[in-house]
Amino acid sequence: MDWNLTAAIASAACGGASAGVAAWQAVIARSQARAARGDAATATAAADLARRQAVAAEQATRAAEEQVELMRHRLDTEDTARREARGPEFDIKGRGASRDMPRSTVKFEFTQVSGPAIETVQVSASGEGIQGLYDRRAPGAEGEPSVQTAVEVGPVSQGGKVTVHVGVDPAIQHTVPVRFTLICRAEGSTDSWQRSYTADVHGPARVSSPVDARSRRIAP
Repeated sequence: MDWNLTAAIASAACGGASAGVAAWQAVIARSQARAARGDAATATAAADLARRQAVAAEQATRAAEEQVELMRHRLDTEDTARREARGPEFDIKGRGASRDMPRSTVKFEFTQVSGPAIETVQVSASGEGIQGLYDRRAPGAEGEPSVQTAVEVGPVSQGGKVTVHVGVDPAIQHTVPVRFTLICRAEGSTDSWQRSYTADVHGPARVSSPVDARSRRIAP
């Protein structure tokens, strides 16, 4: 056989083999590319699923926290309602002029009609022409009871009475309401309650009529 022909045949065979290898490599490359795209799609789907699960978990956590807060608020509200229900109530009677007090004062008597024993009651009074409360325990410069914004009275328990003396502007000649605010602290515990009542005063020296102020209790 002619050497040149043999070489050509050999070269062609090698070229064919190379082409076959190249084709196979191309097939493998396409397969790997498809696999890579599949892996990427799978990874993307997994990441999306993870994100959705994270969002769902966060929403579930928020919902649980809101439920806990609602439950806590409901329990607090129920505790407050129970505590308020067992607190003290008072009748208030106007007893006319306080003749043993200086200036223009009106005496009011508080009777505890329900609730636990109270260690102390802080009473304050406000309204048109109301100058404050006289306190014998805090004498002024001349030895007379001083006028205070609020006074401590008590202790008191159910059926017991405490008295306050309200200073009224002598210029007041018409009926004016006086608002009493009572801060009551329970005996032997940390419980406390606020109670507010109104009663009418006419002029500096008399109450318009004996007043049962329990029916006129107002919100704090």
